[in-house]
Amino acid sequence: MLRLLTPATIAWILYDLGGTIYMIIVASRYGLFWVKERAGEGAPAEAYFMAAMTASVVLAAVAQLLFSPVSDALGKRRVFVGGFTLLAGAALAWMPQAGSLATALAWLAVANFGAASAAVFYNVMLADVADEGQREKVSGLGIGLGYFGTPLGLLLGAAFVEPSHYGPVFLPTAVVLLALTCPLMIFARERPPERAVAVGTALRETLASLRRTAVDVWRDRRLRLFLLAYFLALDAQSTMTFTMAVYARDVVGLTETVRQFGPLKLDNVSLIILVSALAAIVAGVAWGWLAARFGNARAIQAVFVTWLLALILAAATPWMWLFWVAGCLMGAGYAGVWTVGRSYLLELCPPNERAQVFTVFGLAGRVSAMVGPLLWAVAVWLAQDLGAARYRVGLLVLLGLMAGALVLLRRVPATR
Repeated sequence: MLRLLTPATIAWILYDLGGTIYMIIVASRYGLFWVKERAGEGAPAEAYFMAAMTASVVLAAVAQLLFSPVSDALGKRRVFVGGFTLLAGAALAWMPQAGSLATALAWLAVANFGAASAAVFYNVMLADVADEGQREKVSGLGIGLGYFGTPLGLLLGAAFVEPSHYGPVFLPTAVVLLALTCPLMIFARERPPERAVAVGTALRETLASLRRTAVDVWRDRRLRLFLLAYFLALDAQSTMTFTMAVYARDVVGLTETVRQFGPLKLDNVSLIILVSALAAIVAGVAWGWLAARFGNARAIQAVFVTWLLALILAAATPWMWLFWVAGCLMGAGYAGVWTVGRSYLLELCPPNERAQVFTVFGLAGRVSAMVGPLLWAVAVWLAQDLGAARYRVGLLVLLGLMAGALVLLRRVPATR
């Protein structure tokens, strides 16, 4: 364990903690509420928020394509992690000072662009901070501590947020994010590239390789159906990340009155997010065992069925206690999509093409974070005359996406 927890690996793990706190505060809990507060009654705040987040993800995908080959050619990833995180922190700190709604949305998009872009290079730095054979363990520790960022983020929100006054939480979030980035900048050291390549050459080779891999994946029926199914599933999942809090408050009726839960002071909206995260921790282990026992194909179908049941309960139930059950099922679904999905993709793709296929898989995840939120925002906007019930209409769209994902997944041919 002492060999595993070096200053560099501890610094890498701490950055994961900061990233989770950022996601909880901005994407899951307070970002949409803050936009609704700035937009005022009657404005399509949901569409504004989703447009800003989608634009940021589009730019992050472009940055991944352009800068990843540059970082590989130069053997420099730390400067990109630090630079993009600094951009995210500065924009986040400035958001409450924005004068107009348009300026506020622009700063929100810049902050999310910086955070999403930094995460690309941060993930690659695992190869720099940990030796081969230790990387899986370090990655697991990062994920585990990352989940711990959920209650920390919610406690941060409870300390600085008052009902209908969400802006004060963003500056301390920026401070925490930048503080947890500093150890990575100090202790991490990049490994030199295996071969020296000019930046332009590296960019051309990467784009050509990605194009060839995309063509090969499309010709492989198993991979094509799997990636299409995952695209739809991640559409629904990423959109639920953005909208669960507002749905819990405005439709289910969970209050934002802070209450004492043992050592924690949380409101009910934050508590449902915490319960979902705790369910994800337990379910992550369970899904891994089920996949090993019954196979990846059966396990991932069970994950999608879990998501369908969660969305049905959330969209249709008139009872608040059933929404808590739905929240637990969503947490289990979050863990399952990644726990089983990655191992199933490894089973489906040829061993000599895994790196390229996972690159396409990552880009599919980026694109899904654009399409799902926009579909939800359009559905909510078209149903705005229904009042709070418009969020149920948006949830039905996500239910349709997940049902389509399950249909496609069941058509994936069995592996030999």
